[in-house]
Order: sequence, then structure tokens, then C-alpha cells
Amino acid sequence: MRLFAQDLTTDTLQHIAARGLSEAGGPKPLLLRVLVDLFVRRPSHSEDEIQHFAEIAHTILPSATRAEIDHAAMRLCTHPAATGELLDLLATRANEGAVLLFEKCRRLSTAVLQNAAASAPLAAARAIATRDDLDPATIDFLAMRPEREIWVALVENEYAPLGADVLSAMVARAQSDAQLAQALCRRLPHRTE
Repeated sequence: MRLFAQDLTTDTLQHIAARGLSEAGGPKPLLLRVLVDLFVRRPSHSEDEIQHFAEIAHTILPSATRAEIDHAAMRLCTHPAATGELLDLLATRANEGAVLLFEKCRRLSTAVLQNAAASAPLAAARAIATRDDLDPATIDFLAMRPEREIWVALVENEYAPLGADVLSAMVARAQSDAQLAQALCRRLPHRTE
């Protein structure tokens, strides 16, 4: 069987799994990249193929390099057959790939989004602040952070439903933060009196 078959089949996934799980041959640094590239060649898969893919990916993810994890996150971000559980795991392990997942992936769990909103590195939290599907609880987690870039991203996100408490905190902070004040002025309606 050719590893790079045109169509991803359960047999191909089993072959990759056997190769990745064997102790012979030492580390296999490109295994996750190859697995993901094979998976994304087709927009849809059978339930069995999706299950096998997710099982293999979960098994080889702990030994994957940071670059492989980022590659997997970027390729699977918008793939319709990628499982939410795998995307959640990639979001917690990737660097640049996590930023893309947090910004664009609609299948991340609320728990992963809220945890990242509260404690992820700045780039990931800022990416979350730009999403067009933010809920008030996730906004509250983002608004508890001290970084100006997150606050400005929230204000500039026209889809973010900023509650009265968050707006009040932003207005208070904007009194000593010109960049945030300018962003608030652009978002809030102006009165002519």
C-alpha cells in the first residue's frame, strides 16, 4: 500500500498508526504532519475514518514537535471533519497554530476558549478578543486581563457584546490610556449637544 494514496482509507490510517506506535526506527518527527496532510486531502470522511484519525493523532501528539503541532492546528482549523476534542487539544499545545484556532475555529469548546481568555499568552487572548462569536462570560475573562491590546481588540470588535460593567471598566481605564480612549470613541455613538 502506498502511504500517499489519493484517497485516505482506514487501511492507510491503520498503517500510519502501526508505524507511529512501533518502537523500531526511533522518533518519527513528521508523522503528525503526514497524518494531517493525508486527512485534509478530502473534505469528508466516514465516521470510522474520523475516529481512527482522532485516535492516531491523540496517540502521536505527545511526541510531536511544536512545528508539527502548529502545522496540524493550521490545517485542521477549518476542516469540517476535524473533531472538536482534537481541536481543543491542539489549541492548548500549539503556538502560532493556537492563535489561528482561537481566532477562527468555531468548534473549540467554551471551556477551552474561556480558559485561554483568562490565562493564555497575549497573542492567543488577543485572537479570542477578535472573534465574532464571543459570549459575555468569555468577554468577562478577557476584560479581567491587564493587557491594553486585549481591551482595544474587544472595543474594536463590533460583534463583541460589551456589558455595562465591562464598558464602565473600559471608560475608567481609558481616562489614563489614550489608545483605549480613541478606540472607545470610535465604537461608542457620539452625542451632539
